[in-house]
Amino acid sequence: MLILSAYHFRPTCRVILFLSLSLLISVSQAADYGSALQGKQSQAIKEHRLGSPRVIHSWSEQSSHLRSTLKSEPEASLKRIIAAESEFLSPESQAEYQLLLAEAYANLVMFNKTLEHVEQGLALVSKYPQPWLTQYFNLYKAEAFDQLGETQKGTELTQEAIEWADQRKDYELLFKAHIIRGIQHLTLGQNESAMANFQVARELSETHSLETEAAAMDYYKGFVYEYTRQDELALNEYTKLRDAFSGTQNKVMEVKAIYGMGRSSKNIGKLEEGAALLHLAAAKAEEIGFWQYSAYANKELSGYYLQKQQADEAIVVLEKARELFLQSGNPYMLMDVNFTLGRVGLQKQDLEMADKYLRLAQSYVKGDSMVPHQLSLDYAKMELLRLQGNTEGALIALKKLYGDYRRFTRKQNIEKLHELTTLYELKEKEALNKVLQKQTETQEILIQQRQQIYVYASIAGLVLVLSLLLLYLNSKRHRRKLQKLYNTDSLTNVSSRSYTLKRLEEEVSRAKRHRYEVSLAAIDIDFFKHINDQFGHGVGDKVLTEFGQICLQHFRVSDIVGRMGGEEFLVCLPHTSKVEAEKAFRSFINILGENPVINKLKGNPLTVSIGLVQIELALPLNDNLVRADKALYEAKDNGRNQIIVG
Repeated sequence: MLILSAYHFRPTCRVILFLSLSLLISVSQAADYGSALQGKQSQAIKEHRLGSPRVIHSWSEQSSHLRSTLKSEPEASLKRIIAAESEFLSPESQAEYQLLLAEAYANLVMFNKTLEHVEQGLALVSKYPQPWLTQYFNLYKAEAFDQLGETQKGTELTQEAIEWADQRKDYELLFKAHIIRGIQHLTLGQNESAMANFQVARELSETHSLETEAAAMDYYKGFVYEYTRQDELALNEYTKLRDAFSGTQNKVMEVKAIYGMGRSSKNIGKLEEGAALLHLAAAKAEEIGFWQYSAYANKELSGYYLQKQQADEAIVVLEKARELFLQSGNPYMLMDVNFTLGRVGLQKQDLEMADKYLRLAQSYVKGDSMVPHQLSLDYAKMELLRLQGNTEGALIALKKLYGDYRRFTRKQNIEKLHELTTLYELKEKEALNKVLQKQTETQEILIQQRQQIYVYASIAGLVLVLSLLLLYLNSKRHRRKLQKLYNTDSLTNVSSRSYTLKRLEEEVSRAKRHRYEVSLAAIDIDFFKHINDQFGHGVGDKVLTEFGQICLQHFRVSDIVGRMGGEEFLVCLPHTSKVEAEKAFRSFINILGENPVINKLKGNPLTVSIGLVQIELALPLNDNLVRADKALYEAKDNGRNQIIVG
C-alpha cells in the first residue's frame, strides 16, 4: 500500500523538486544581480566623488596661466609648474599636467625629460580616451625622438597628428605638427620638404591668428638656410627675427635669433662679430635659465678660438658645453662636442686626449640620421692612427672611409632621384586630372594642357640631369678634399710624412731616368723643446704653423717640403746641386731669423740645424735619408744654427 502510494506520488515529487530547484536558481541570480548593482552604485558614487573624466579639447585656464611665461622665463616657469602638481587632481587634469611638463622641458631643449613625461601622460590617457591630449603627446614624442637621434621612429606619429588635426580643423595642433615634420625632414636631409612644411605653418599662423607669431617662422627658415650652407641668407633671416623679438616677452626666441646671427656670422668669416654675438647669446640664455642654448653658444665659440689658434680657450668652452649637454642627453651635440675636443687633441698632438674624446664621440653615434657624423669621426680616427705611427692601419681606415663615403653619397643620389621622379609623377597626374575634368571643353584647351605636360616633363628631366651632375661634381670635390687632407700635415700645411716619402721616391725615380741632380736636406728647429717648456704648447704650435708657411713661401712649387714629426722637416730640391741648394738654405735661414711673427712669439730669432746632401742615385732612398740625418746630427753636435753639407 505504501509502495503503491509512493508510486502514485512520484510525478508530484518531480514537480516539487523542479519547483524547488527553480526557486533556488532564482534566489542565486537575484543575489548576483544585487551584488553587481551594489558594485555599480559604489563605482558611480566613487566617480561622482572624484568627478567623471571629461574629454579635454584645449588647455585649461589653470594650464594656460602656467604656460603664459614659458617664452619669457623658461626655467622659472618650469619650477612653477612643478610646484603646482597638487592642483591637478582629476585623472584628465593629471594627464594635462604631464603634457604641461613635457612642453616645458621641450621649451628648455631637455628632450630626455620630455620623453619621460610623455610616457607618463600616455599611460594616463590609455585609461580614459583623450584624443586631443594623445595627439599632443605623440607630437612631443616625435620631437624628442628627433632630438635624441631616432628621427624615423617619430615620422608616423607626426603624420597621424596632421591627419587628425586637419579633419577637426584644430589649427594650433596642425601648426605644431607641420613644424615638427619640417624639423624631421631637415634632419633626414629632405630640405625642400622641410621648407614647405615651415611655409604651411607660417600660413596657418597668419590666417588663423595662432598663439605662435608668424614672425617666429623666420627662425625655421634660417635653420634651413644653415643646413644648406647658405649662411648669408640665414644671417638675414636671424637678423629679422632678432629685430622682431628684441625687447618683447619672447626672450627664448630673442636668444635663438642672436645665437643664429653669431653662428652665421662666424661661418661667413666675420669672426669677431660672430664671437661677440655668441657671447651675448650665452649671457642672455643664462639670465633666463635657457641652459642648452648657452651650451650651443659655447660650442660655437670653440670654433672661433680654434681659428684664432687659442686651443686652451677652446677646451674651456667645450668642456662647459659638454657638461650642459649631458643634462639633456642630446646625442648630436654630445657627439659634436666630444668630436671637437678630439680634433683639438689631434691639433695639439696630444694623442691620449684625442683618443679619449673620439671614443666618447663614437658612443653617441646611432641611427641613419648620424651617418655624416660617423664619416667625420672615422676620418679623425684615421688621422689619429697616422699620428700614432700606425701607417698601415691608417691606410686601411682610409680605404674603408672612402667606401663608406661612396655608399652614403650613392644613397643620397638615389633619394634625390626618387624625390625628382615623384615630383614628375605628381605633375603628370595633375595635368591628367585637368584633362579628365575638362574633357568637354574645346580641342584648343586640350592641346594646351598636353603642352603643359611636355613642359613639366622637360623641366623635371632637366632638373634631374642638373641635380645628378651637381651631385657627381660634389662627390669628386669631396674625394679631392679628403685626399688633400690625408696628404697634408694639419698644423703646418706642408706634406705629411707618408706623402713626403711617396713623393720623394717618385722624384728619385724620375731623376734616375732623366739623369738630373737632386738635393736633400734634413732640418731640425733648434731648442724647440725649450719653446714648449718656456712659453707653452700653444706658442709652440704657432711657431710650427708659421715655420710651415715660411717654407711654402720660400721654396719652389716643384720642391718637396714635409713634416717628418715634431720639429723635424725634410726638403727635397729637384734639378739642384748641393752648392745651389746651400745658397737657397742660407737665404731661407736669413728670412727665418727676420720673421716678425716668430720673433714676437718667442722674443728672439728662430734658428735651425740643417744636414744637406746631394742624392746619390745609385744608392737606395733610405741610405740617402741616413746620409742627410748624419749631416744633421753633425750640425747639432757642432753647436746648432748651421748647415753641414755631407
